Amino acid sequence: SDYIINAPSFTDNSNGTVTDNITGLMWQKVDAGEMTWDNAVAGAATLSLGGFTDWRLPTPAEAFSIMNHGRNPALDSTYFQSNATGTSQYWWTNDTYGTDTTRVWSTNAGGGIGPHSKTQTVSAGGTSRFCARYVRGAAASVGHNYYNNGDGTITDIDTGLMWTQVPGSARNWNAAIAYAEGLTTATYTDWRLPNVKELQSLVDITMTTATSAATAKAALNRTLFPAATATAYWSSTALAGGSLTSAWLVEFGINTSVPAANGPSRGFQGLVSYEVQASTYPVFAVRTASTLACDCPCDLNGDRTVNGGDLGLVLSSWGVANGTAIADTNHDGIVDGQDLALVLGAWGACP
Repeated sequence: SDYIINAPSFTDNSNGTVTDNITGLMWQKVDAGEMTWDNAVAGAATLSLGGFTDWRLPTPAEAFSIMNHGRNPALDSTYFQSNATGTSQYWWTNDTYGTDTTRVWSTNAGGGIGPHSKTQTVSAGGTSRFCARYVRGAAASVGHNYYNNGDGTITDIDTGLMWTQVPGSARNWNAAIAYAEGLTTATYTDWRLPNVKELQSLVDITMTTATSAATAKAALNRTLFPAATATAYWSSTALAGGSLTSAWLVEFGINTSVPAANGPSRGFQGLVSYEVQASTYPVFAVRTASTLACDCPCDLNGDRTVNGGDLGLVLSSWGVANGTAIADTNHDGIVDGQDLALVLGAWGACP
């Protein structure tokens, strides 16, 4: 079972570019072919396509966003094609793996994402084909804009998704789906198991620096999700093709429990991979927040209206919070532009 939220939607612009109707990003339709990562980075500056010259390599999240996990291969060849000189297997992004500059986040044709050595590609002496597909448009911030609702749930302001703060215990995939749908956390009854893209949105690549399972801590916001200490969690997305007996995982830690025969090699944080559905992994649950969690908490002075008085409190509290500052609306320890955006986004009378 999968929950299709914001199904992939693309427009072929008939000029060598494709627009993602969900994110608004414009992509190169036919990738630039196999090359080293250094050449891929340099190539963006010389690309002129569709009348535009502001092309760049995508972030890991952007590269993952065009995958369609309802098909295998996961890129729709109607809109995304390989260079005529060979079949693409992987696509570079612009980010290296934490402090390990020898590895680069890369998506693969099957729909996964993980850090790969720069030397794996043919042009660097390897045996795989790592290619460049360029994108243009404003890159999203690497950070996450969360709000702690104070009721066992966390809202991601950027995605509009509400998460259970404490994951459920390990269980098989079918049981995980049933568990999430049966939750009543914070009185909501529309909880579900997140699809693979939703679950991957929790990954914080700035925390993916560990190289051993013994030292790895979960690559997500550990302040807001302190109980999320497991290495991997189920998504609701089944692996397309074959007998549909596997499902996608997101590995926030370093997962050493999966035999190589059952899925791609492990050893890094932030991987999107898969496992047989009979295996047991813990469960995050998600729902679509009907309104931003800050609608009433952003009424900082208690007058039932988010207005100039609340804006003044934010501006007068600007900087490092003292731990109790009411203007620190997202509870991240600092009053900054994120708090300002939350107040402005909730402007007007409280519901």
